[in-house]
Amino acid sequence: MTWDPDKKEVVFNPLLATDWDISPDRLTYTFHLRKGVKFHDGTPLTAEAVKVTFERNKALGMRASWQVNAIDKIETPDDYTVVITLSEPFTPFMMAMGRAYVMNPKLIQENNANDHAQAYFNDHMDGTGPYKFVKWDRQSVIEFEANKDYWGGWAGKHFERIVLRHVPDRSTQRLLMENGDVDFALQIAPDDARALESNPDVVVQAVPTTSEFDFPLKLRGALEDVKVRQALAYSFPYDDAIQGIRGGFGERNYGPFPKGITGYTEEGLIKYDYDPEKAKQLLDEAGWKDTDGDGIRDKDGTPLKLEIWTIAALAYEKEAALLWQSALKDIGVDLNVVEQSAIASFVTATYNRDAAADAYGWVISMFFPDPHDIARQYSKDSFDGLNTSYYSTDKTDAMIAEGAQMEPGPERTKLYEELQQIINHDSPHIWIWLEQKILVYRKNIKGFVYNPVDYIREFRYYDMYRE
Repeated sequence: MTWDPDKKEVVFNPLLATDWDISPDRLTYTFHLRKGVKFHDGTPLTAEAVKVTFERNKALGMRASWQVNAIDKIETPDDYTVVITLSEPFTPFMMAMGRAYVMNPKLIQENNANDHAQAYFNDHMDGTGPYKFVKWDRQSVIEFEANKDYWGGWAGKHFERIVLRHVPDRSTQRLLMENGDVDFALQIAPDDARALESNPDVVVQAVPTTSEFDFPLKLRGALEDVKVRQALAYSFPYDDAIQGIRGGFGERNYGPFPKGITGYTEEGLIKYDYDPEKAKQLLDEAGWKDTDGDGIRDKDGTPLKLEIWTIAALAYEKEAALLWQSALKDIGVDLNVVEQSAIASFVTATYNRDAAADAYGWVISMFFPDPHDIARQYSKDSFDGLNTSYYSTDKTDAMIAEGAQMEPGPERTKLYEELQQIINHDSPHIWIWLEQKILVYRKNIKGFVYNPVDYIREFRYYDMYRE
C-alpha cells in the first residue's frame, strides 16, 4: 500500500497476494496468493496461514482485532485462494488488508500455551520478507540478515544485513551520523537536524505525515463543559511549540483529521489559535472565576486544577506540557505535569476512565489512510481503548458507523467533513501539530523512497543500497 503523488490516491501493490476480486455488494473478497513463498523457517505460505492469522487476531481481541471484526467467514478452496466474506460492508477493508501481517501457523501451533502463542511472539519473529531475524538485545540492538529464499530474489543491489541500534541520546545520534558510523537516524532532534543540513555528506529531509500530536481531554468534571474545553484550546501557544520544540518541523492542525485524507476540510472549523483573552472569556461564561484571589479559578468551591501525563521516551511531550502549564497559569488554571517512565503502564492508564490524568500527551498515527481510522477514535466503540478522551455523542457515533459502510464518493466525503466540523466544535482534544517527519541519512544511501501512508513500513530496506 503506497501513495501515488500524481493521482493523489492510495495504490495497492501485489506482494503476498498477486491479485484480488471484490464482489459488487462489497461483501466478498477473493485473494489469489503468490506461489513459492516461504516463511523464514521454510514453512510454505498457504491460504491456511492467512485463515489462521485472521482467526487468531479475532480470538485475541487485541487492538488490531477491530480490522477483522466485520469478517463473517474465511474459506480456502485451495492452497492459494482465500475467500473472505464480511457480515456487512466495511469500506476500509482493503486498506486494512494492505497492513495485514500473515503469521506462521506452524509456530502458532507449536507454541500455543492457551494464548495463541502470544507469549512466544513477544520475543520471536518469523515472516516471509527479504530479511530474517538474527538477534535482539532489548534496549540495544536488533539485527536482520538477508533471507536468501525471499520470493522477490536478490538481483541488483541490496543490503545484506540490517542493524537497528537503540540510541536514546539524540546528540549521540547526531555524532554517529556526522562520523559516518550510521546510515540513518530516525529520531533525531530538530535542532540537530538543522545543524546537519550544512553537512555535504548528509541528507536532511522533512516529509509530511498523517501523525498528529494532541492532548486528549478526558470528558469528566470541569472538562465535560464544552466551553471549558474550548477555553483550553485557545490557551495553548501553538506557534511557540512548533517553532521552539519542533524547530519548525510541523504545521497546525485544527481538527481531528490530518491534511490530505478524504474528509479533511478547514471550512467551518473553529481555528483555535493562541488567544488567552478568549480563553478567559469562555471560562468566565462557564462560571469558573477566581473568587478567593489565589490566582486559581474555582466554581462551587472546587479549584480548576488539572493533571496531564506525558511519556519520558517522547521528550517533546513534556516540553509541550510545561509550555501549556505556564500559559494556563496566566488564565487561572493550575496544571500538574506528570512524566511517566514506563510506556506499558502509561498506555494502560490511558485506557482507564478512572485514571488520575485529565489529559495526556498523545501521538495519533493512522493505521491506514482512510478517515474511518481517525473517526473510530472518537466513537464510544473505542472506550477503554483509543478514545482516551471518552468523547461520544449519538449523532457522531451514528455518523462514524455509517461512514465505515458507505461507498467511496462525494457523499462519504461530505459526511466526514461534517463529522470533523462537529468534533472540532466540541474540542475533545487540543490539536497541537501535524508532524513533519525528519529523515536524516548519509548521502551515499540510494533507493530510498518514503511511503507516507504506512507508518510501520515507511520505507523498504530491500530497495536500498550503499553507493
